[in-house]
Amino acid sequence: ARALAPAWRPRAGFVLALVAPSGTPYVVDLDGCVTRWTGTAVAQPRRVEWSSDGTRLLVVGASAIRVLDGRTGRLVASTLGTDAAWRPGSRTLARIFHRAGASRLLVGRKVVFSATGRLVEPTWTPDGRWLVVGWPTADQWVFVRADGKRIRAVSNVSEQFRSNSFPRIEGWVAGR
Repeated sequence: ARALAPAWRPRAGFVLALVAPSGTPYVVDLDGCVTRWTGTAVAQPRRVEWSSDGTRLLVVGASAIRVLDGRTGRLVASTLGTDAAWRPGSRTLARIFHRAGASRLLVGRKVVFSATGRLVEPTWTPDGRWLVVGWPTADQWVFVRADGKRIRAVSNVSEQFRSNSFPRIEGWVAGR
């Protein structure tokens, strides 16, 4: 299993969410050297991320997405999907659902983009107005407005990065 980077809880000092290779999420307080809670495992963990307000924890597995209460670890929501990310400043999820050779990108419950093949790594712009998703099948990064009304694609991504594999989307860098 791939090791996941821990996620710092916003505005909570030294509180960290970790997911063990077994898929079990832990929230630990590093100041007090204490585990605050342990959640139910998710198969093949891929992502752990706090909501902007620190009240919810997103844990993404190979085919399941779980939202946990940040204070107790209690399951708040569970859904099918292969990846998800919190919209900045909200509790809205962008989620990818893959079935029968096709993928859908949803914001909340609305499908904003569909494609044949697999979509990966939904990543929000810092202002929450756009998402970028990887589309390895087409060798593209696709930029989708959150309401689904505009789409822009960047082609030949692997070639542009002189990479033998499809480049990962790791986040945003502030520009001018």
